[in-house]
Amino acid sequence: MLNQVDLLLLIVALLCFSHGVFRRVRLWSVGVPDIIPSVFDRQIFKQRLKNLAAQIFSHKKILQQPYPGLMHLLIFYGFSIPLLVIILVNLGIFPRLPGPISSILSLLLDICGLAGCLGILLAMARRYIIKPDNLLQKSEDNLILALILSILVFGFLVEGFRIYITLPEMRPLAPVGLIIAKFISIFSPSQSVVAVLHQISWRLHLFSVLFFIGYLPYSKLFHLISAPLNIFFADLTPGGVLSKYDDLEQTIEDGNNIGVSVLKEYRDKDIMDFDACVKCGRCEDFCPCHISGKPLSPKQVIEDFHQHLQGYGPKILAAKGEDVELPMLYDEAVKEDAIWACTTCLACLEQCPVNIRVPNKLVDIRRYLVTMEGQHPNEMNLVFKGLENNSNPWNLGMNMRADWAEGLDIKILGDTDDTQIDLLYWVGCACAYDDRSVKISKAMVELLNMAGVNFAILGMEEGCCGETARRLGNEYLAQMIIDGNIETLKNYKIKKILTHCPHCYNTLKSEYPSFGASGTPGADFQVVHHSQFLAQLLEEKRLTIKEPLQQKMVLHDSCYLGRYHEIYTPPRDVIQAANGKKSLEMQRRCSESFCCGAGGGRMWLEENLGSRINILRTEQALETGADTIGVACPYCLTMLEDGIKSKDLEDTHRVMDLAEMLLKACK
Repeated sequence: MLNQVDLLLLIVALLCFSHGVFRRVRLWSVGVPDIIPSVFDRQIFKQRLKNLAAQIFSHKKILQQPYPGLMHLLIFYGFSIPLLVIILVNLGIFPRLPGPISSILSLLLDICGLAGCLGILLAMARRYIIKPDNLLQKSEDNLILALILSILVFGFLVEGFRIYITLPEMRPLAPVGLIIAKFISIFSPSQSVVAVLHQISWRLHLFSVLFFIGYLPYSKLFHLISAPLNIFFADLTPGGVLSKYDDLEQTIEDGNNIGVSVLKEYRDKDIMDFDACVKCGRCEDFCPCHISGKPLSPKQVIEDFHQHLQGYGPKILAAKGEDVELPMLYDEAVKEDAIWACTTCLACLEQCPVNIRVPNKLVDIRRYLVTMEGQHPNEMNLVFKGLENNSNPWNLGMNMRADWAEGLDIKILGDTDDTQIDLLYWVGCACAYDDRSVKISKAMVELLNMAGVNFAILGMEEGCCGETARRLGNEYLAQMIIDGNIETLKNYKIKKILTHCPHCYNTLKSEYPSFGASGTPGADFQVVHHSQFLAQLLEEKRLTIKEPLQQKMVLHDSCYLGRYHEIYTPPRDVIQAANGKKSLEMQRRCSESFCCGAGGGRMWLEENLGSRINILRTEQALETGADTIGVACPYCLTMLEDGIKSKDLEDTHRVMDLAEMLLKACK
């Protein structure tokens, strides 16, 4: 139990703790309110608790990297459990337990303490010996490691001295304490000396704990609070889904911006993200932009936002709702090159242990720059012109959209009386206009006919899905395109849509519902990707392999298919069926796949800085010894074919879509 002085020190520590937490949490309120309204839905609350338990207690994401993951797991449990018990015991909250239970608890605490010490030693080895490039070296980190280690070591010393004093009357189930007591007995000190040493170690242990409590909210240790909160309040929408403005014109008339220009226009959840980052650098390890030498580091973006928050957040709070002059984010908080470099591949989110969505924050700035300021890279003018005039980024005529289908005897919804269409084949811009990608759509048509699928296309009524315009920040143009497509789909009462472009797939499946394509008569449709549909046709024996290709094939996982929707198995099943054996695998595959460089509208922008992402990915594929790279995305096909050409390997290597492979094996 604590004496009066100790209680006073504890009160001081708790006051420091409370002030620090209040000061930091209050900063989150500078953003647009969004967190609190999301808590009261019962089902969402349950889902949030499940997510929290899965990530905090299992360390699911952190353990994706074994060494730092194990290190953090050992420190987390090795420190938090003993600390909790110490606090409960000293506050007199912990009940007196029966002997056997007390012994088991004593053993558990010893195991936890040892685990914590081991974790600290691993952390020190990583920081002072291994020194990974993405690890920030700050004096604060040295203090934190020393503080945690001192708490654990002093705790063991207290236990050892106590056991020495009480032996042989008491022999608790505490192996570390018993070893320390045995070591002390070598020197045969008197009971009075050991009692003094016990008191000294106890005081040092207590002061270390109290300092830890008071210091926590002013240091990196604050992530012990912010990380669980950030995980609990994480967006439950699919990764990469952008927020929607219900009425663009009204938003502007009300004096608000489209997108984000200054700090206070971000949601409070975004502001929380800036304070929750643990600076572990996992995002950098997997970000294709950072790896290829672009001026974009997800970790640095969030760190810059954090510093911006520390500088201007208090000014916003002090204004108490009144207007306050703030610098534009793209002028001060984040470099403009970084804003446009992002491929929105979600590699950073996949790795982030606290679920920070960096791409969405950058796209929000793009939305402001494009929609409100008309400020963007020059090459985007042609893309927007093509989308506005002809609903495709190539700016080829709408009347040419179904030219690829000539002579294939394909039903076009507006020209057929067949009301029993099972499937709408959404061709997409690339596979309607790009000569190379047209081969994919033709192969797909042959496979659908082979399988006896009753399908149709929209022909000239199909427009761009709007994904390119949204990711490049042109919200006006995107909503115009999306609204037009939804009206068309309502007219035909579409129930199921097949697409082979993952960008179309993601937009139709995840973003169209917020525009009215969910629960609306005629527009409540299911979306399936061609890898899933082809795998299903093979499983149902509606497609039969005549001669497996037997080639050295490797699969490239598309970001918008994999990380966005966790579709990893169907593409591999199709390749295995078509090729007669499993595909080779790159080191970076599935959730750790490396982007082709075309996402986030980058398909249409020059890549002038650093190495070319598509060439890096091509090299990763070639390292496997494969002569054929399998893809399930027309953008990936274009980017990787360009990579093959850059290596002068067109005669010996090729890139094929799943549909092309399967058709060749079925003929």
